[in-house]
Amino acid sequence: MNINVLAGPIIGGVIGYFTNYIAVKMLFRPLKPIKIGNYTLPFTPGIIPRGRKRLGTAIGNAVGQNLLTQDALEEALLSEEMKNKVLEDVKAFWDKQQQNETTVKEKALEYVNEEQYEATQDKIENKITDKILEKMDEMDIGTIIAGEGIKAIKEKIGGSFLGMMINDSLIESMSAPIIDAINVYIKENGPVIIYSKVSEECDKLSNSQIKEVIHIADDFDFASVFMKGYENLVENELGKIVAKINISSIIEKKIDEMDVLELEELIMSVMKKELSAVVNLGAVIGFVLGIINIFFR
Repeated sequence: MNINVLAGPIIGGVIGYFTNYIAVKMLFRPLKPIKIGNYTLPFTPGIIPRGRKRLGTAIGNAVGQNLLTQDALEEALLSEEMKNKVLEDVKAFWDKQQQNETTVKEKALEYVNEEQYEATQDKIENKITDKILEKMDEMDIGTIIAGEGIKAIKEKIGGSFLGMMINDSLIESMSAPIIDAINVYIKENGPVIIYSKVSEECDKLSNSQIKEVIHIADDFDFASVFMKGYENLVENELGKIVAKINISSIIEKKIDEMDVLELEELIMSVMKKELSAVVNLGAVIGFVLGIINIFFR
């Protein structure tokens, strides 16, 4: 076979291969502009380094506006597969905690310092105390105690000689000062007494092992309650969360801050196979054109 016949397709294939190879390389290289005096050589820097900001904007908009939308996230997070995975993890966590001998306080101190823990516990104790006092005020404890006391007195002296001497109106007249005295006492001493008891119970809870606290609520279906909260959060709060997170801007900023070599590595990790195919396709096209050229000499 005449070597001159094969020369055309081979040279065409080589030219096609290296042309596309250089074109692919020019996507990333050179990394910086090449200057001769005040003149910047064309096609420097490479296409991606030169258009990195536009690339970041385009990718950010594509992801933020078309991919990571509220509907897409909600669909993914509420899929049966995701809910089953979350439920599985929650149950595993709950089962693990049932064997956890760490105290509540020790566990909390893994995330906050001693001062923050004490401040939080004090805030909780005050909140519980205030809520108890508020409910006691609504219940009107003075009236309840006075009413029950008078009822007991009537039952005690009913039918006796003393009962005949003391009529109902006299007994009823005793209720007003008793109510006032009890309410004044609760108002003046209630906060200190209740706070001390609340603080005492909180200290016990704080120094209890996690497994002991969990066993208190053995009948509590933690997994079901958690899943209801999870679904409610996704359905009702996800939109507010997504609205506060500018995903497009975050992605754009991240790409803009990336080193060019890091960006090249990222793109090549995704498209290396496809870009290699483009280079090889150049060789194939060059070879085919070389063959075609033989018939049109």
